Amino acid sequence: MSSPLNAVTRLVGASFALIVANACSSHFAHPPTPGEHSAGTKQAHFYQPLAKDFKLKYSSDSNNASAQAWGDYWGWIKTFYNGNQSFFAPWPGWTEIGSETVAKIVKPEAKALFTRKWNSLGKIIGAEWAKDNNVRKISSDDLRVWKSQLDQEIRGEDGTGSRLLACTDSIQREADQKLKKNL
Repeated sequence: MSSPLNAVTRLVGASFALIVANACSSHFAHPPTPGEHSAGTKQAHFYQPLAKDFKLKYSSDSNNASAQAWGDYWGWIKTFYNGNQSFFAPWPGWTEIGSETVAKIVKPEAKALFTRKWNSLGKIIGAEWAKDNNVRKISSDDLRVWKSQLDQEIRGEDGTGSRLLACTDSIQREADQKLKKNL
C-alpha cells in the first residue's frame, strides 16, 4: 500500500519529467539550419582546410617540395588553422582568431564580408607560412605582428566592422608584398 506522500512524490516526479521532456523536444524538434543559431541569426562560416586545396600550392614550389615532405607541410597547414598551444609559441589558430574577431561585428553584411576576406586571406597566408622555414616568405613573426594589429583594432571596434575590415585589407597588402619579394 502506498502512502499519500509517495503518490505526491511520484506525481511531482512524473510532472517534472513531462516538463523536461516537453522542453527538450520543443528545443530539438526543429534544430537550426546549418549556419544559424537557434535565434535565427547567421553564424560566420570559417574555412576548414582540405588537403586538395593546398596540394597544388605545395607541388608548385619545387624549392619547398625538395626541403619539406607533403606530410610536414600539411601538418603545418592544420596547425595554422587549428592552433598550437605550445608553451614557447602558442598560436590560437586562424579559425579561432577569425571567430573571436567576427563576434565583435554587429552588422550582418560586415560580418559576411569579414568572413569572406578572412577565409581568402587565410588560404594565402597559410599556404606560405606552412612552408619550410628556409623557403617561406611569411614567418611566425609576421603572424604575431598581424594578430597584434588585429587585437588593437578589436579594442577600438564600434560594431560596424570598418576597423576590422580595414585591418584585414592592410594585412592582405602586407602579405602580397611579402609574396612578391624574390620572384
